[in-house]
Amino acid sequence: MKNKNTFRFIRIVFYFICFIYLLIKEPNGESLFVICPFRNLFDLDCYLCGMTRAFICAFHMLFIDAINYNPLVIIIYPLFIFVSIQDTFI
Repeated sequence: MKNKNTFRFIRIVFYFICFIYLLIKEPNGESLFVICPFRNLFDLDCYLCGMTRAFICAFHMLFIDAINYNPLVIIIYPLFIFVSIQDTFI
């Protein structure tokens, strides 16, 4: 039981850190480097390219910009919010 509570605490801290990152990051800030291995190897965008910028824009209520970065944000962002809330409070 103690191990389960410790793991839940770690997950809540992770969600809090994600929330703080999304809060302080500028919505339309460009990064200096690309960490996507698929893009680095093949010079093509993968399905998740732009998802971090899309999450940041969605968090700041810039939904059109978020969809322009990655259209999958329409599905993944609400799912992430739902799972985070459910995991934290239930």
